[in-house]
Amino acid sequence: MSLRNLRRFDVQARYAAVLGLLAVLPAGGALYLVGRNFHPGPGGILYRNEMFVLGLAVCIGLAVLIGLTAAALGFNSAGQRRNDFQGRSWLGFFIGGASVTAAVVAGIAFAVLRMPA
Repeated sequence: MSLRNLRRFDVQARYAAVLGLLAVLPAGGALYLVGRNFHPGPGGILYRNEMFVLGLAVCIGLAVLIGLTAAALGFNSAGQRRNDFQGRSWLGFFIGGASVTAAVVAGIAFAVLRMPA
């Protein structure tokens, strides 16, 4: 069985599951960066270096790109008769969507609460 034919729904389901789980890594990285630099005293996300902003933007961008791809593949292949892996389709859809949501929340939190030190 070839994993290169993206027109097959079972292949889409496998890619959706793998990409959905892969999208968790940059989304978790973005949440970690925002949570680590949040200081409740001043009520903001403190940062000194502009590389922090670049790293956060890369994490958010990767999480959104990979998560949207996983969600699209999962949504497209879910419910199809020739798809033997319905659970993988839904896993990719929901995990990809959750990763995109987490990354967007981290980006909005940084945009609202950022405070250069």
